[in-house]
Amino acid sequence: MQVDVMVKVRSFRVQDLLGDCRRERVVETVHEHTQDVPLCCAGALLLWSEFEVLDQRLAVRVTRLA
Repeated sequence: MQVDVMVKVRSFRVQDLLGDCRRERVVETVHEHTQDVPLCCAGALLLWSEFEVLDQRLAVRVTRLA
């Protein structure tokens, strides 16, 4: 099943996605670094999570169920 982490991003345009989306690029979000982000499946909110780096990979840690 596909799951989606919903992260709101400030002023991110299609042009940014097509032109300058590369590895190691940092994108500013509206979420504070201490704020949980929602994780959804088929449009339904399943849980809240936080980002974590494990072995140079971005991971999502479950913090609470929805």
